[in-house]
Amino acid sequence: MGDTPTGKVVATAAPMVVMGLAVFMILNQLKIAPAIVTFTYAGIVGTATLAFGLGGKDAASQMFMNLYQAGQAKKATVVSDIKQGAGNAKSKASDLRSKAQDQI
Repeated sequence: MGDTPTGKVVATAAPMVVMGLAVFMILNQLKIAPAIVTFTYAGIVGTATLAFGLGGKDAASQMFMNLYQAGQAKKATVVSDIKQGAGNAKSKASDLRSKAQDQI
């Protein structure tokens, strides 16, 4: 999705989420302090669960409602960004296909 607003958000958030999960998975597979890794991961999930369950429920509800409304307001932009990304991918694939045929 390139330099579109949606592309910038995805390019920032996706690697952070993947790397965060990967760190826990790697440490678990390497059996490096498995009790600590499991405890830490459970603590993070538990803290988030408690934050939503105890008193933060209304704040979390409002936060998600604001995100939902902002997403609905920017829905057309996101759809446009996705179409632009798909067009860029098709163009690049076509260029690569042409280069590959020229080398044959």
